[in-house]
Amino acid sequence: MYWAAKSLIQDPVLSIGALVLAQDPYQELGVSRGASADEVRKTFRKLAKQLHPDRNPDDKKAEERFKRVSAAFDILGDEEKRKKFDRG
Repeated sequence: MYWAAKSLIQDPVLSIGALVLAQDPYQELGVSRGASADEVRKTFRKLAKQLHPDRNPDDKKAEERFKRVSAAFDILGDEEKRKKFDRG
């Protein structure tokens, strides 16, 4: 357990993926693995606008989905993190 916690702290991609994402970030955003950076960004912005807690007060499901979408974009929106995720 200690090793896992330590590696999560050292690697922000793993910590986001392990603690927030319920599934693959590509699936979470609804984009293909070959999606361009622009397509990923546009899809994220659309979902974030729909799911934002300010637009959905007292909706826990929307809040959780917003967090997962944000975590997915944190990985896929950064070229280095995306490459690292794709490598496994």
